[in-house]
Amino acid sequence: MNVEAWTTGELKRLRHDPEFETEILLLEITELISERMAALGWRKADVARQLGVSRALVTKLLNGSQNMTVGTLVRVANVLGVKVKVKMLPRHLAEFIEGDSEFVEFDDMSEVFQAEGGMIEGEQIPLAA
Repeated sequence: MNVEAWTTGELKRLRHDPEFETEILLLEITELISERMAALGWRKADVARQLGVSRALVTKLLNGSQNMTVGTLVRVANVLGVKVKVKMLPRHLAEFIEGDSEFVEFDDMSEVFQAEGGMIEGEQIPLAA
């Protein structure tokens, strides 16, 4: 078995594992925070100063070595001038949109929805009830 096939198999096996999903979500959150910091030209020290915490704590939050609470996420978002929004999608719909569904294969449908603002041919697609 080649590495790519093994990796694909492992990702399919783990995709419903709560610990794996948590790590992926934390990675996405820290990437969004890092992108916002870069857009503002901020460093970890700048965020730490605004939060009134040590730079080391911000480093731990951004490298995933310290679990981020929802309260901490909201505080970080506030100092970065953004608002946190959470969506819950039925698993089959999320997998379809993200291209993880076993019955659909596309590169990354989420990029299409983001690029089009959730619109396809001018019609709004409801992504959550």
